[in-house]
Order: sequence, then structure tokens, then C-alpha cells
Amino acid sequence: MKIAVVGGTGKMASASIMDFIENKDVEKIRLIDINEEALVKRKADLNSDKINTIVVDITDKEKLGKELAEYDVAVNATSHVYNTKVMDACLIGKTNYTDFGGLYHWALEQMKYHDDFKAAGITGIVGSGSAPGMTNAMAKYAVDRLDTVESIVIYDGIANFSAEANEGFRFVPSYSLKTMLDEYSRNNYCFRNGKHVELTPFQEIADFDFGYDLGGSSYV
Repeated sequence: MKIAVVGGTGKMASASIMDFIENKDVEKIRLIDINEEALVKRKADLNSDKINTIVVDITDKEKLGKELAEYDVAVNATSHVYNTKVMDACLIGKTNYTDFGGLYHWALEQMKYHDDFKAAGITGIVGSGSAPGMTNAMAKYAVDRLDTVESIVIYDGIANFSAEANEGFRFVPSYSLKTMLDEYSRNNYCFRNGKHVELTPFQEIADFDFGYDLGGSSYV
């Protein structure tokens, strides 16, 4: 299998790349990014013969599509604002697609690609990150083992245990700061009684103690 990682120098991409290096079924990994210096450093740090790199401006969908064409799947590790641009390139290259998520608003636009992806004979999976992604798989695993399920609520607790080592900064973003700002400032949606219900930021808040030194938190 040949895998291209778009946004291959990012923090969120690093764990996936390590998995691909260790996976014997993955023979080739292409890291795509606009930052050449960061690509050189990442390739050197990973020190794997599987990896090759190329500098591409992903807003140039024709060029990106050409670079993706020889790969089986593209893992989109860029900001969610570029999700549809990478999907456009995958249609050109006829390359299967997945990403790490990107908020309900972007997912709605991505779902519109269904017919085009089907016609191109490729698969697109939206939201393969933490939440959505792992949380969905965990919920499905639980549901399959229960007789009935009335509701599913997903709580996500994140703590920076190395804050004191980060030069005194108590807040260090655990993922894209752009994504976090959008999560807090844009209207959010819940799935209630079979329908998506739009809520304003912080409209519904509930206290939840995660324990494990994560302290108190709020569910929105």
C-alpha cells in the first residue's frame, strides 16, 4: 500500500506516520507540505526508507491531484478549512481519502462529494481522528454488546501534564488552535430525537469530573 500524508509536517500527522512506518503492508509514504524546511527535518527525524517528501501548495488542486495519483490513499492532516480542497485533488488523482475531522459545518460540505467519489470509484471517510473517529468506534463497540441504547454522550478530557516544562505556559494547544477556536465560537450541533439541533456556543453546559487529575470540566 502507498499512502500520502497531506500536511505531513504537522503534529497530528506524526503518530499516523509512525504507524505507517511500522506497518509491513505500507511500502511507500509521501509527505506533502508547503514547508520545505519542516519536511527535510521530519524526514531526517523519522529516518525511514519508506518516506519521500514533496513541496506542494495544496490550494493548487491540479498539482496536488497529480502528486496523489500514484498513491492508494491520502490522509489529510491539514487544517479542516482545507478538507474540501484535498478532496478535490483526490478526485483528480482518483485517490481514496480520509481526514482527522473538521467540525459539523465542514462535514456537511464534504458529504456533498458522495456521488462524485462514487463515480470516481474511490472511498472517502470523513472524520477519522479522535472525536469523531475513535469515539465513534468505541461507541459502536459498546452498542453492539448491549441489548438497548437510549442515548450516547461523549465526554472528551484533555490535560497538559507537561505544562510546567513548557516554559511556564499553562495552556499549550493539544491540537490545531484554529480548530479549537472554531469549536468554541461557532454554533454547535447535537443529534436529538433523530434530528440535528443547532445550539449557540455554551448554550447547554453540564459539569463533569473526569478524575485522574484532569479536574472539573464542562460539557457543551
